[in-house]
Amino acid sequence: MLLGLAVFACDGSDDDGGPGPTTTVSDQVCERIVGGPAGSGDPVASFAQAHFAVRVFGAHGLPYSEVDARLASLLADGVPSPPDLVGYAAQFPEVACVVDAGAGALGPATVTMEGDVAIVKPGTGAVSIPAAATAVAIDLRDLPATPDLEAALVAAVGAAVATPVERASRMVLRHEGLVDPFFSETNVYDATRVEMEREPIAGTGTDRPLAVLTSVRMAPVAAEIAGTLRTDGRAWLYGRDVIAQVAESSWSPVDERGLAWRSADLESVVNGRWPDVIEADVATDDPIAQLADLATRGQPEPYDEGSLARPELTAPDPFQDYGTAELGVGELRAGLLVAHGAARWFFPYFADVGDVIDERLAEVLPQVEDAVADRRAADDLVGRFGNALSDGHMFVFDTAPGDVTCWPVRFEDVDERPVVRFTSTPDVAPGDEVLELDGQPIDDWVAERISVGGGATPGYARNIAFRGLSTFDGPRTFLVRSPDGTERPVIATPGDCETLDDLPFAPTVRPSGFLDDLGAGDLYYLNLAGEVTTESSQVTTAFTDAQSAAGMVVDMRGYPGVDHYQVAERLYDASFQSAIFRVPVYTGPAIVTTDESQYDLSPLSPGFTGPVALLVGPATVSAAENFSMMLDGRVTVVGRTSAGTNGNITGVILPGGFVMTFTGMEVLFPDGRPFHGIGMVPDVDAAPTVQSVADGSDPELEAAIAALHGS
Repeated sequence: MLLGLAVFACDGSDDDGGPGPTTTVSDQVCERIVGGPAGSGDPVASFAQAHFAVRVFGAHGLPYSEVDARLASLLADGVPSPPDLVGYAAQFPEVACVVDAGAGALGPATVTMEGDVAIVKPGTGAVSIPAAATAVAIDLRDLPATPDLEAALVAAVGAAVATPVERASRMVLRHEGLVDPFFSETNVYDATRVEMEREPIAGTGTDRPLAVLTSVRMAPVAAEIAGTLRTDGRAWLYGRDVIAQVAESSWSPVDERGLAWRSADLESVVNGRWPDVIEADVATDDPIAQLADLATRGQPEPYDEGSLARPELTAPDPFQDYGTAELGVGELRAGLLVAHGAARWFFPYFADVGDVIDERLAEVLPQVEDAVADRRAADDLVGRFGNALSDGHMFVFDTAPGDVTCWPVRFEDVDERPVVRFTSTPDVAPGDEVLELDGQPIDDWVAERISVGGGATPGYARNIAFRGLSTFDGPRTFLVRSPDGTERPVIATPGDCETLDDLPFAPTVRPSGFLDDLGAGDLYYLNLAGEVTTESSQVTTAFTDAQSAAGMVVDMRGYPGVDHYQVAERLYDASFQSAIFRVPVYTGPAIVTTDESQYDLSPLSPGFTGPVALLVGPATVSAAENFSMMLDGRVTVVGRTSAGTNGNITGVILPGGFVMTFTGMEVLFPDGRPFHGIGMVPDVDAAPTVQSVADGSDPELEAAIAALHGS
């Protein structure tokens, strides 16, 4: 915030002599801003959206953890509706003001004569300045901050000049997606300080002595135009000083009020960054009465005076900016609002999954006091909010979880029930089906876990939920049923997680090679799971060996351990294309575009151009699906529907030590069809059974063999 820069008293009197106490810009900048349109919808959800805008676009120079910590301190006593905007702005004196929403629409443009001076009031419609005018004054007083105001101002200025007017350089933060703060410091998403690209104002009139008329309160874009004309020496300033922070502000409505917050640095094309205050050449409450000598004043020198006390806009560095993991009601409430704001700004799939995050926020906020005493319950509450995204990349991580214990068992989804697939404990064996957990029917337990977890398809939502059977705090009692129908209780005592990590994620670790043991010696099997294929040399060897095969089974039911683009390039004999990737790009908070990319790919040798069956399942997710999408139309898809979740992951660190992740880009099939929540849908359905898991057989692989053999 600006400090120690005397301008006007809050009652509008001059600081150098009028009635009322002298104030500083920091005291009264909020008195100088005209608010934009009123908000609509849930005020708390609007407040969450506004906070996240201040967090990631604001010119506060603070780490995100500090921005969120200030929000948390405000919410310790609750989240009122409407929210406490005054208290919020007090937490952010660097940037934020509470302002009443503006009223009224922009009126028609007018041109009147005051002697020989043409006075232009910007508005709708054309502007025509009489040839007899010897000078022009553009009256920027009392204009509403409406969406159409900027165009009206450009039209008014253009009609008053012959020489183009270069707009002030508006430096803002550009977010190409939401920067990942948790997984990777060098993700595809980025945030940088950039200059907004804006066309000069084309002159259609005649260059005459020019003035702009200003008032105490101004719409931000009106203040920007006034400051631009004065700092570059194009016009005199009559009326009130221009406050840079007013011109650099954005508007976030909440209800009948909103937050005006600084989101930019303005720089003159002549003298660089604007000073905090651009002083009026003629300080007056009645500027029209002072215009008699305007025609004789000529043109002013560019303005280059005053201090620069307001913070400079800087790009964030959020990677692993965890802040404190201390969890109180304020932190958990703030975390839910931050999670909502992150999703509202950067989650790309609301058109596909539906937009219910406002309702979900209203559902979870009243539960904070009950959940905050137990980090697992708090984790679930954040997960319950994230569940509204229907996204397979939605996970909640606790950066301060305490002791984590694991049971070394991996589960397979058989008829929507968890069945032991891999185990390194004698407590259970492959094929054992879980019926109850601590006396609760497993179907009910799974439904509860799905309600607080991620997943864009039902199969992957269950896959995520089943993982919770392997991680817990203390002993648990399972009721399991063996393949022969025998039921028995199992008391599972968890231990360290390394033994669980050693178990395969993929449903099979069968090595690549010809399928002689299954009576299909003419077919080659390639297992791309990271537990099996980890080196590009293995891929080269596999394709070399497969040259004599009549067909190939490519198993992508796990997660790839090699460059999957190069594998796809070995399965085509002509050029093809990748999936389509769409990243939301914000140049400042008001301009949103999409960065769309798609890769042209070419065949690699050795390759395989014969018939291919692609095995997919509910754990085929993200990079595994990216690979599968490139083969759409080239292969016969066999197995079960995949996770329906592709695209680089991102997320947000929340106060209290939690992290919520989600998919940060939209991904489409190469031909433009939607993919999220749909996934790879099999041409040939096949699924494991309890008996197949128990005896180690593979009905899905057998179905792929049958498909290639035409049976």
